[in-house]
Amino acid sequence: MEFKNKLEEKGLIFNELEGKAGDFKKKWEEVFLNNISKSQKKKIKIDSFLWHIFSYEKLPCLKGEEAIEAFDKQTKKECYIFEQHEDNAFKVMNTHKLKAKDITTELGEYLSDIYIVSSCFTWTYIVTHEKECGPYFYKKED
Repeated sequence: MEFKNKLEEKGLIFNELEGKAGDFKKKWEEVFLNNISKSQKKKIKIDSFLWHIFSYEKLPCLKGEEAIEAFDKQTKKECYIFEQHEDNAFKVMNTHKLKAKDITTELGEYLSDIYIVSSCFTWTYIVTHEKECGPYFYKKED
């Protein structure tokens, strides 16, 4: 997983959680899509990409530069990171070091469909493989 190398390069303290990405995807959907009907989920093809909730504007969020700025300013302690089409996830303990630029290649492109979510699932930051979609930042209201 290319993203694991990025975490190591940044000096982040993390545990790789083998085979756990599916559990985090399920919880992510339960928490952030709890008010979206099954028919709406099907219509926007949420099974293909969870981030469709934002690209189809079914949930308000920050996009692009605003999302990057919000993520970089967000107080971050522990978080979970998973990719859409990978089986493993990561628990990152010193997330305060993680910035949006750390999730891009040297050319400024996004690595993959990456989901970063706070350990208490109150906010999420997503970068997609499509340049015209995202990144997205969403924070649940208090």
